[in-house]
Amino acid sequence: MTVATLDDFEFRSSLSSDDRVTLLSFSCAVWKAREQWVRHVTLRLSDASHLIATTFAALRRSTIAAPAKDHRHAQRREFLALLAALPSRSWRVFCDGSSFDSTRAGAGYVATGPRNDLLFCRSVFLGAASNNAAELAALTYAANHCVDLLQLLSSQSRPPVFLFVDNL
Repeated sequence: MTVATLDDFEFRSSLSSDDRVTLLSFSCAVWKAREQWVRHVTLRLSDASHLIATTFAALRRSTIAAPAKDHRHAQRREFLALLAALPSRSWRVFCDGSSFDSTRAGAGYVATGPRNDLLFCRSVFLGAASNNAAELAALTYAANHCVDLLQLLSSQSRPPVFLFVDNL
């Protein structure tokens, strides 16, 4: 018995990168259909063809969408770095609103303290409202809550407050 090396798993071809991904996606789809065929002997040829086609389409779509995932991961890393750079004693308030068919909307927020401890949170059912109205309501409720609490503290002990929204 021999041990496989990384070279054994490398796919070498004169095809373009995009064509190699397409070929590998198709190969994986065929193998998935073959696996189903072996497990379910009653699988018809038309079912196998459909399984190959749908699996191939899903695999190919996922490989095309991969750069967007990388972009989201980069954005997340950048956001976490900026979050870490905030003053250590600050409050961080995350707001969000959402609407379903403009008939059912809600707004909410979560505030964390210097050690990521939960300071306060709230969610509100808004009824009929657009998504933008729900986003704005979340921000307004959060800001008002912060002002109310900050007024209870002496001016020297008031921490800086950072409000985060995902869409406005």
